[in-house]
Amino acid sequence: FHALGGEQTPTRLAWTLGQQLATDAVATESPPDDAEAVILWASDTVRDEGAMVGFGLALLGVEPVWNSRGILKGIRSTQGVLPGGGRRDVTFVTSGLFRDLFPNQLVWLDRAWLVALDASSETIRTQHPELVPALEAALARLDSPWRAPGSESLDRNQVAAHWVRDATAKLNAGAEAAEAGPSASLRVFGNAPGGYGAGINRLAERSGAWDTRMELADAWILRMGHA
Repeated sequence: FHALGGEQTPTRLAWTLGQQLATDAVATESPPDDAEAVILWASDTVRDEGAMVGFGLALLGVEPVWNSRGILKGIRSTQGVLPGGGRRDVTFVTSGLFRDLFPNQLVWLDRAWLVALDASSETIRTQHPELVPALEAALARLDSPWRAPGSESLDRNQVAAHWVRDATAKLNAGAEAAEAGPSASLRVFGNAPGGYGAGINRLAERSGAWDTRMELADAWILRMGHA
């Protein structure tokens, strides 16, 4: 399908709309205690030119950079739309068709989360020196052109604060730094390549095949937990 060039997603207009959506959401909703999710559908992205992608980027405090032809060429950290310029921890859940049509956006979204993490990397180095090997392992996915180590407070950067919490928990559970750091930084999920749909609609109808609703949740995670 070529309804919309993936290299132009989000467009400048979609980014403007995404920022406004993020501003409105922050103004009307209480900040969450943990990560929140942005759901990305292929058909919606074709219609809105990536406004929901822009919405997620704005919550992370990251903005796209385009060349003169409107093609996405990079991302950079901003102060964000949150009060005081803070960043929210966003998990992106994509449909199988989004994965097929917009594979480059999966890479950019992964980089965007790491850019937000990097904004507090110097703070993490100072306050949590035991996490430096795990931090380096996580940021290894972020190419040098997008690195911008910063000293943002963990109080205003949910991305970094939650990474510290999750990476510490994984290390305490016995994981190696090379595994704990990247694992704690994964925030883009969906079906495995070649898979489509969560299958919960069909499973819900087969009520004799499960006893508790948590079994449905486990089935969803199994289907949609491919990073």
